[in-house]
Amino acid sequence: MGDFRTDLWSHPALASAVTEDDWGQVFHTYRKLTGLSQTKLGELVGLVQPDVSDIERGRRRVTSLEVRQRITAGLDIPPFLHTPGERPKTAPVPALSLTGPGPDEDLLARTVP
Repeated sequence: MGDFRTDLWSHPALASAVTEDDWGQVFHTYRKLTGLSQTKLGELVGLVQPDVSDIERGRRRVTSLEVRQRITAGLDIPPFLHTPGERPKTAPVPALSLTGPGPDEDLLARTVP
């Protein structure tokens, strides 16, 4: 299941939910993608089914660092998603370089105010 779980975290909705600390959405999306029940998800993260349900439905928030750690460990969430210092920095967009001749003077005169 290791490779499956690694690929799972590349899903945009799941990755976004983790980076936004939206644990209810993490639970919902994770369960939708894996087919797990709330009970089975709870077993992975050390919570009982009613707590999973409350978090998933937004009736309860995850505020405890200890619970967050259990969730991230139990769901095998990659560190770069849940640890700010581990998040990959986006590389700057490389400058566009044109090969060949640039626009002629007539075109520039018509398009540049």
